[in-house]
Amino acid sequence: AGALKISDPASFGFAPRDMLALIVSCFIKFSFSSVFRRFCVESQSSLDDFYTTVDTVRQRALVAPDIAAQLSAMKEEIQKTQAEIEAEDEVFDDPPDELLCALMMDLLHDPVALPMEGEDLTLVNRGSIRHHLLQTAQNPFNPTQALTMEDVEKHSASEAVAPRIEAKMAEIDAWKVAQRKAAADAKK
Repeated sequence: AGALKISDPASFGFAPRDMLALIVSCFIKFSFSSVFRRFCVESQSSLDDFYTTVDTVRQRALVAPDIAAQLSAMKEEIQKTQAEIEAEDEVFDDPPDELLCALMMDLLHDPVALPMEGEDLTLVNRGSIRHHLLQTAQNPFNPTQALTMEDVEKHSASEAVAPRIEAKMAEIDAWKVAQRKAAADAKK
């Protein structure tokens, strides 16, 4: 198979190193956000691939030295976040069912309530329902009910629901404190 080769890529405005520098710079700007770093760790993407890419960019000097240094610092911050999350996972292993996201069955950390019939709250993590709604605009527990993120946010902020979400977060925080204390006591 023959490869397509352009004899003068600059005449087309194709500057791959400049593009890479722009992409890396954008990525670095997001790295100051703990939410972004946490997302990088918790996403299904391989961090090993990311770490290898960072090393390759540095070793081959594909970006300016200052950008490469910032990229390395970002890698270190993501590695710290990864270690924190792994430590959390050990401490927060096996939470009670009532503290789990109804959609992903992981610990609630940014809960919102789905508009459902009845008095019971169906709590899910904001990121989980947002991801679900990007794929289908339906309530995951009632496929005949159309649902948007705006519906979820409005319902969650309502006077009847917001205090209940806050109470659940207080319950989760208390459970986390107890788990941390138990883990610290076990190390003694």
